[in-house]
Amino acid sequence: MPIVEHIRETSKPFLEAYQSGLETGDLEFAAYCAFTYCLQLFIVGKELVEVEHEMATYCEAIYQIKQTTSLTWTQIFQQSVLNLMGCSVNPSRLVGESYNEENRLPHHEIQDAVILFLVHLNKLILCYLFSEYVQASENAAIAESHVIRVSATPLVPLHYFYSSLARLAIFLGSSAQAQEEILKNVAVIQEQMKQWAVYAPMNYLHKYYLVEAEIARVLGQLLEAEEFYEQAIQGARDNEYLQEEALAYELAAKFYLSRGRKKIAQTYMKEAHYCYARWGAVAKVKDLEIRQNNTTIPIEVWGTPVFDEQGNVAYAIVAFEDITERKKAENLLANYNRTLEQQVAQRTAALQQSEAELRSREQELRLITDALPALISYVDANRCYQFINRTHEVWFSRNRDEILGKSVHELLGETVYQRVEPSINQVFEGQTVTLEAEIPSSLGRHCISATLIPDFDRNAQVRGFYSLITDISEQRNAALRERKRAEHASILEERNRMAREIHDTLAQSFTGILLQVGAAMQVLADDREATQEHLEMIDELARIGLSEARRSVAALRPQMLSEGNLQSALHRLVTQMRASTDTIVICEIKGTAYSLPTEVENHLLRIGQEALTNAIKYADAAEIRIELVYDNAQCILRVKDNGRGFGVATIPSVGGFGLLGMSERAEHLGAQLSIQSQPGQGTEIVVIVNRE
Repeated sequence: MPIVEHIRETSKPFLEAYQSGLETGDLEFAAYCAFTYCLQLFIVGKELVEVEHEMATYCEAIYQIKQTTSLTWTQIFQQSVLNLMGCSVNPSRLVGESYNEENRLPHHEIQDAVILFLVHLNKLILCYLFSEYVQASENAAIAESHVIRVSATPLVPLHYFYSSLARLAIFLGSSAQAQEEILKNVAVIQEQMKQWAVYAPMNYLHKYYLVEAEIARVLGQLLEAEEFYEQAIQGARDNEYLQEEALAYELAAKFYLSRGRKKIAQTYMKEAHYCYARWGAVAKVKDLEIRQNNTTIPIEVWGTPVFDEQGNVAYAIVAFEDITERKKAENLLANYNRTLEQQVAQRTAALQQSEAELRSREQELRLITDALPALISYVDANRCYQFINRTHEVWFSRNRDEILGKSVHELLGETVYQRVEPSINQVFEGQTVTLEAEIPSSLGRHCISATLIPDFDRNAQVRGFYSLITDISEQRNAALRERKRAEHASILEERNRMAREIHDTLAQSFTGILLQVGAAMQVLADDREATQEHLEMIDELARIGLSEARRSVAALRPQMLSEGNLQSALHRLVTQMRASTDTIVICEIKGTAYSLPTEVENHLLRIGQEALTNAIKYADAAEIRIELVYDNAQCILRVKDNGRGFGVATIPSVGGFGLLGMSERAEHLGAQLSIQSQPGQGTEIVVIVNRE
């Protein structure tokens, strides 16, 4: 099981364990902990100067407590660090002041397999970094035979990582059989690396991606290789594996250069040089340069081994590319970039300040528009909402995100959009448009007054429009009510005028006839019997005419309503009926009374009067109940008796207007009239009028 946290996080516990070993006298354990601490500094990519200093310090400490095995392990890695720092003649051989493989390696072959593994692991890393890929592969094979001795340590993933890279580096120059074997071995290693990456992606995932990139490269899978190189670079950078970030940049640069993409390759190689320099790998940086006439000429180097028939390396083909001009260009570009970065930083600060001010003003504007009862919006050239105030959310029962981006057509619906589309077309022609329309909302239908103002760009093209919509439903309803009141007043005035005319003419004439006839009856003496008969007939006809005139006057001018409102008129009607019948008549008003149009009150009074009269005359009822209910939205008149009833299917036409007259009055009002009756179970008449 690999370490499941960043290896860097485990360094301090090893120092504490080292100190504990010294204090308890377990010197072998203390030495192992000191070695592991130094090893982890190297693996996680700490700067080599710091790593070498720590290794020198602990080598001296381990030497003092006479732990030769741990001392040798530490010295091997210390020599690798010195090689990378440029402190050896041949950077790929472990020969220097800390360790000399020529003198000490023969002795290790006899007694210590772990030391053999460590020597060949370090030579594998050095040979690969300094482009000696064949030797790197050979060292990988030797180290492989001893890897079992260091299982369950960070050394195993490190070995597998460089072993895969070394084998893939010689893939293209290998025979078909050798290539097949390389891919097979690398696939097995990658499967293991993938498992480690699952448990500790911060340590192993970028290694897995870099090997996958190299696999894709040798197989010609170019797009996949690009993606894996980028993932490897990003993963190494995010987890601060500086040396492996540098290696990923270097391999990616060579990959792009092999495809002829020189500018991209230059960028990646520059990053590789930068990372290697930060790491402190002076020898690695110098390995990419050749010194000529005391002038440093930066170059890039590629080598390919050529094998003989037995599979042995016969010679190598090496290519060098002078990158002096590129370096100059890079320096110029770096200076330009620094200047540009400063300018960008200044402009960014200014833009941020402007953006903050703009956001503040936008917030103020939104607070103002949200407080207004009108609908305020901005619609773009695609006829989609880009700004709305809160009133839109209330009207359409949708939140802001559900409206923004939607089209006017979608929000208003097909029917309404067809009515307003001509006006929208006009505003996109550059005209300011005012219109009135009726649109639906979650609160009902609204009569609106809308002003559409075009928004022009610099080329005088309409890129959208501003919309201000005001609800004028109440104003329109008030105007309609006022018009109806005026009409009713006019009708009432005309009816009163006609009543006066009838009273002043026909009624007065009939009265005069009666007076004259009365006088004639007193003076006539001849044939008194015949004269009396004619005069009595005249008297009867005159009285009938007078009665008819008075009835017409009463019909044209509803006296009960002229003296009060509907509920008081019903009370007076009931009082009159009680005086002329033994039937119990009950009148009840429910709710808070409010005024209805005169015509409505007149028709309701007449329907109630007709229903009450019919119940008294024909129902033979013991009790009649009248209810007038004032509801918020409706006014309801109910007349109910407990009389003999009748079959509704065969409604008769009785007295006055009769039931047919009631139906006509209700239809004229747009009211709902219901008649419920069965023989022996009484009758109930209900009229429902919607309140305007």
